[in-house]
Amino acid sequence: DCPNCESEVLAALVKCWTGKARADLPPSIQGVEVESEVLPDMSFTVPQKDVVTLQVNATHPLGKELVAIWVVTEEIVSGSIGGAAEKTNPLLTGLWEKDLNATTKEGLAVSLNTSDLTVGGIFRLYVFVRQDPATCNGTCHLSQEAVASLPFYICRTAQPDEACNVHMRYAMTTGIHSHPQTYPGVTADSSFDDFQMMLYQTGKGSCPAPCGHRDWCHTSVPNEECYGHVRWAMDHGLKESPARYPWYLKEHGVTFEAFQKFMYQQKLGICPNPCAKV
Repeated sequence: DCPNCESEVLAALVKCWTGKARADLPPSIQGVEVESEVLPDMSFTVPQKDVVTLQVNATHPLGKELVAIWVVTEEIVSGSIGGAAEKTNPLLTGLWEKDLNATTKEGLAVSLNTSDLTVGGIFRLYVFVRQDPATCNGTCHLSQEAVASLPFYICRTAQPDEACNVHMRYAMTTGIHSHPQTYPGVTADSSFDDFQMMLYQTGKGSCPAPCGHRDWCHTSVPNEECYGHVRWAMDHGLKESPARYPWYLKEHGVTFEAFQKFMYQQKLGICPNPCAKV
């Protein structure tokens, strides 16, 4: 809890505005490691397990000793508009090794327990890095910190006794041959994980996201069910029922991928996540 803390961004802005660096410089974060691997895009997936190792790589420009504080919340997107008051997401307990009642964990390297987090659930990990008050003899600038915010979700490869596995087997042995247009982005030669990710993204078969397959995407092509729905929305739906679509889809030059992304986010059970960034 540090209501007066200042992000490292503020120090960068002060230097930009004044041309001079602040005398009391903040720490900075170079990266975060999960299971000893540096995250390339500050997001990750993990299965349910007792120990997930975390480490933040951070430095202070004056060589000061640092400490990190970790917290986890559910990934709940606010529906507030403008300056409307809202409650912050509560910190989760039961996640930190040796102190399962705590909402925070202190240390540059810690262990996270995800065994009780919901499969398919989406969460957010925060790490706050500050000078270590135990090493600075009262001279710390404790109001200055560096912050990293990392979304993550709990993955699970479908098991033989789960409903997802039944849907997977049908899709791989029968569905892809009898009505391939309803299985966007996969073919009869696609892997088990490809099929599970496709079913997860289209909301079919009660499938969670598989582990180790986070970056799967597919921009729909002609003869797929998704493609027809996206083209109809672009050519007819927007004109006939504009209130059903967000403002950014009404701008000139909006792309096919933007419409597909919208349909994917609506969880209509038709479209997967498109590959192009929108």
